[in-house]
Amino acid sequence: MRTLALASIVPRAENIKSSATPFFHLCLSGERQPLTDKYQSDPESWAKASILCINPNLEKGILSGVTLLGSLPRIYMVSLDIPLPTYEELETPEIKLTAVPLLAAGIHLGKFCDEQCKEFMLCRYETHDPRACLKEGKLVTSCAQDFFRRVKKHCSEEFTSYFTCLHKYGGPSYSLERCRSVQYPFDACLKEHLNLDRPEPGYFNRVRLHKTDRPKPEPMLAPMPEQLPDLPNFADLPEPKRMKERRKINDWFL
Repeated sequence: MRTLALASIVPRAENIKSSATPFFHLCLSGERQPLTDKYQSDPESWAKASILCINPNLEKGILSGVTLLGSLPRIYMVSLDIPLPTYEELETPEIKLTAVPLLAAGIHLGKFCDEQCKEFMLCRYETHDPRACLKEGKLVTSCAQDFFRRVKKHCSEEFTSYFTCLHKYGGPSYSLERCRSVQYPFDACLKEHLNLDRPEPGYFNRVRLHKTDRPKPEPMLAPMPEQLPDLPNFADLPEPKRMKERRKINDWFL
């Protein structure tokens, strides 16, 4: 048993294509754009580009990439001796839904895929390496797809009415207050066909124990510098000539 504190699970954050793939595709993309003098001399061109990859310098053994978030560039460098997953390992079907349907079903989706989400978050928390959690991330995406397939099969009409109301009358923040009348039939349909109750407020803020069969990873030792040599025994060192002369001067004054 290992304790894991979880907040509300956002389905898009668990999508393997949205979280892990950009980390690897940043410098493995086949369509790299060279860092020309135009981008170096014109700062506005940096803000217009979303991703700018530099061709790898094989002589230095470094893959470099620049991703632009706002106006601040981020530079990632990965040495060639670090193993990276292949495109086939990263490929997984996406959840092709926009923000409003995901928001409408998000709280039920979080409970339906609770175990898979906790396993994925525990893996990310313990390993601090997205490469080690590709399998768990794909299971989260697969669970979300299974959930929406069941919703489409049993509660398509109720779900469509619910997220349509959020889109039209929810306002800029897609508030749920004006759509309670269509929310209740959707909750009842999920309860009837999926035996899934709507989580009460604060459910995802609780600390929950998660039982996993995955062995706990061994902590990696941080690289330490070489141990400094011990200080010499000053009592065994010969007395400097300057100290002898200073002692003679002190004896004269005494």
